[in-house]
Amino acid sequence: AQAGRITVFDGARILDGNGGAPIENGRLVVQDGRVTAVGASSAVSIPAGAARVDVTGKTIMPAMINVHAHMGYEAYTTWGARNHTAANLLDHLQREAFYGVVAATSVGSSPTEMSLQFQRDQQAGKFPPAARYLFMPGMAPPNGGPDHILREATNELHVINEVSTPEEARAAIRKMADQGIRHVKMWVDDRGGTYPKLTPEVYNAIVQEAHARKMTVHAHAIQLADQKAVVAAGADVLVHMVQNTPIDQEYLALLAQKRPYWA
Repeated sequence: AQAGRITVFDGARILDGNGGAPIENGRLVVQDGRVTAVGASSAVSIPAGAARVDVTGKTIMPAMINVHAHMGYEAYTTWGARNHTAANLLDHLQREAFYGVVAATSVGSSPTEMSLQFQRDQQAGKFPPAARYLFMPGMAPPNGGPDHILREATNELHVINEVSTPEEARAAIRKMADQGIRHVKMWVDDRGGTYPKLTPEVYNAIVQEAHARKMTVHAHAIQLADQKAVVAAGADVLVHMVQNTPIDQEYLALLAQKRPYWA
């Protein structure tokens, strides 16, 4: 934003994000990159020297954040590890931005080194405008983790941090923290008895080491017993709801105590 620059967007239907009725024929005032006034055109004055942009017929709303995506593998006619390039990832992020998403998070399925470099390049302004790229590494036991379709690609790119012991888990978390990574995902799901599943000793070590390094733990756990277990262990985020099982009072009490959130 240019210092002192004021831009007025006039005529749009505005959703302010507070749950009220849309503002028809609205006016949005932006100064130095920040919204300074919003309301009906009749109620908001145009500051002196402001540039005016006619946005009649359009809608302005708070940008959305996509907190759970698996990006880079789809190329719209093909799918697989060969598609996971910076150019294809940028295409995904531009499509996200087109639909009003300002930031998108790839959860556990993206190559770490490539993702870190992409973030550095995006923040340095090397790419055209797009949704901001966020990601987190994933952790699972050997041959566990993502579903069988996604796992084909993640195995080919050696994406998942495969850990079998608490010591391996703690070492993996320490490496992530040293790279400046602030979030991690763990899979606690046996896919109906067909996959190995992280043991309580291992996922407790993940949570403890991550919290010691001020990292947020996101947990994939879809069975009621598994969700109870990861929430009790201290998982901060649940990336799925419990599937096909009613929530019981024991779990509600645990949620009230621990207060995780869902993505």
